[in-house]
Amino acid sequence: MLDKVYGEVILRRREIRSRIVEGSIPDVELDEFWNASEDVAGGEHVGVDAGRNYAILRGNILAVVNAGAMGKDGLLAHREFVDFIVPPGYPDVRITNYDVILKTKVILDLLGRGIEAPILVDGSFESDVSKPRWGRLHVRPDELASYDLLSVPIFSQSSICDLCSDDGRVCYTELEFAEKLFLLKRVSESGSCIYISKSTDASHLARKVLKTGTQMTDLDLLHVLDPPPGYTDPLGPYVVSHHGLGEAVGEIEVYYVRLSAGGPILRIEMSPGSWDMSELFPILRGRQMDGYPYWLARIDKEVRVTRADLKNVLTLLGLDYLPSGREVLL
Repeated sequence: MLDKVYGEVILRRREIRSRIVEGSIPDVELDEFWNASEDVAGGEHVGVDAGRNYAILRGNILAVVNAGAMGKDGLLAHREFVDFIVPPGYPDVRITNYDVILKTKVILDLLGRGIEAPILVDGSFESDVSKPRWGRLHVRPDELASYDLLSVPIFSQSSICDLCSDDGRVCYTELEFAEKLFLLKRVSESGSCIYISKSTDASHLARKVLKTGTQMTDLDLLHVLDPPPGYTDPLGPYVVSHHGLGEAVGEIEVYYVRLSAGGPILRIEMSPGSWDMSELFPILRGRQMDGYPYWLARIDKEVRVTRADLKNVLTLLGLDYLPSGREVLL
């Protein structure tokens, strides 16, 4: 059957390609919103990221989550969680939240030590807050204010947690949302972190520049325009919240940057007024690898949890002989 599809592509190749080109070149002036810059500064930065994976063994869910921070002095902070989650259930949602919880605790560890270099966090603050999707949250983040959340990897899985019964899967899941949102609110209030992502479905810039409704995302627009190294004017500020919470977790200002000619276009989110992009951009540009901040690229490789790593954990536990129902590589 696919032979017919391939044949159609070959016959109509030029026509199909022309539709993309004709539909994707916007009539805009790049310098209306793009600040070209070749500036380079010698400052350092710190990169923070997390990796995760899990296996399901006879209904039990083994989670492996690894978070860390790297800078010029090597590994600066680290958090890990390896255990069967209690009670088992909703693995995709819960382990995604564990990833963000540990990553955010690494950030707070750095802030507690007075790190002055820009703290670059892999991912999107907006996504960390709003995803995964869930209904109304009945456990409120401020209910956790009296607990020492930084003393344990995951509060719901620790001995200090006394808020849920053993079989309350929904309660545990909502408690994990609450912990994540409580920690992210603390990070937002600090105004010290810069979130960097390589993908987004946002279209605020595209709608603003094209002055009309559009299916084009911000990254679509910028890749078509192919700007030189530089950065956009700020977008926002935008209030960030989780739809199940009904209150703001933080505020972000958004930029798009390109550190090297032909390199990736990155989305940057940070607290409004926390950094002057004309000062931050040369620091990012001065320490980068293939258009991506150097220490973010390094820590990304260090924290990944591959399928092979997961199998090694099972071997160390003496459980590698058990067939797993599912292994997820993220």
